[in-house]
Amino acid sequence: MASAGARAKVVTRPKDRRAQIISHAAELFWRDGYDGVTVSDVASSVGIAASAVYRHVPGKEALLVEPIREMVMAWYASALVAVDGGHNPEERLARLISAVVMVAVDRPAVVGLWHREARHLPDDVRTELVAVRGRTVDLWSECLRDLEPTLPPDEAEFRIRAALGLLNSVALLTKAVSRTRTLAHYEVLMHEVIRSSRPAASLSCRGSGLDSSEGEDGPLDRREDLLRVGARLFRQRGYHRVGIDDIGEAAGIRGPSMYGYFASKSDVLNELLTRMADLLDEALSTAAGMEDPREAVERLAGEYVRLSLEHRDLLAVYVAELQHLPPERLALLLQRRQGRARRWTVLLVRTRPDLDDRAARITVLATLEMIFAVARSRRWTDDASLAARLEALALSALLGN
Repeated sequence: MASAGARAKVVTRPKDRRAQIISHAAELFWRDGYDGVTVSDVASSVGIAASAVYRHVPGKEALLVEPIREMVMAWYASALVAVDGGHNPEERLARLISAVVMVAVDRPAVVGLWHREARHLPDDVRTELVAVRGRTVDLWSECLRDLEPTLPPDEAEFRIRAALGLLNSVALLTKAVSRTRTLAHYEVLMHEVIRSSRPAASLSCRGSGLDSSEGEDGPLDRREDLLRVGARLFRQRGYHRVGIDDIGEAAGIRGPSMYGYFASKSDVLNELLTRMADLLDEALSTAAGMEDPREAVERLAGEYVRLSLEHRDLLAVYVAELQHLPPERLALLLQRRQGRARRWTVLLVRTRPDLDDRAARITVLATLEMIFAVARSRRWTDDASLAARLEALALSALLGN
């Protein structure tokens, strides 16, 4: 029995508990996907009861909204500061780049959520943040056109939005990477893309593929049609919000017939993701067999652009839904992705001996994420010039100007 003079232990909540909860939620949403995480999961990660989470936020949705809104607003605020004052256009651009890179590198998981999970934001919030993002891009465009007065407004916007796509890769970096060197390298990459002087190459990205409604020899067979529809629905709604019966119904198949093609929607997802990985691996193997490493890098960049634009739904699913695979299948595809990054890195180091392995890896990851971001965006129509323009920017990032 405690002595009469003993005092009961007083447990106080940390002053930053709310920020801690939001930070843990962002990490879990990035790792497991928004639909794969519950409030209880977040509470367990923080080490508190689920009921305690609701003292700080109204619900799970707020745990997604708040970090994304804070980041987008930080981008805009930092851009306003960067363009304020009497700096010349080159200095303003450097300040803009430095500011946006710092915001992204300090919030890697949130960057990942913005480009992967934004579809789960409430419509009014998403509309608000897209508008803020647009105003931020306008500030950049004005600066770039001060530097290049003859640059058409749409080309200025394309370069800037593509360059911002480079930053999606910060979510893929290991925490052991030096922050100072990382900041500096991203600043260089963004400058190379935004001030790209490479002419758009002639590149055709038309052709048949999973995202087409017909193949070269006529309508797709039923299994291919199910995969095409599955890719479209997963992209539109997210994996967790699509059932296997939804896929069958959208493809004109009702009842148990669907199960003659796929036993579960997980099998559909696995087939889609494996197919995209196969396409990327095949392109890499073809280019890696070339004798001249620079020609191989140029060929590979073009192939990745072509594949990404030719298979937009498939690519979107590959980028956004990978984490929903069963653990053993996920591990296999992550291993393949890491292997591609290593092979890309070796090839780039052979081409550019001025880059060490770390810098080359960041360059590769950033360039691929830029390609994927443009291809996934519904802003850019698949016209005859898009592939050539995107390839030129990819080569500017990989090889410099």
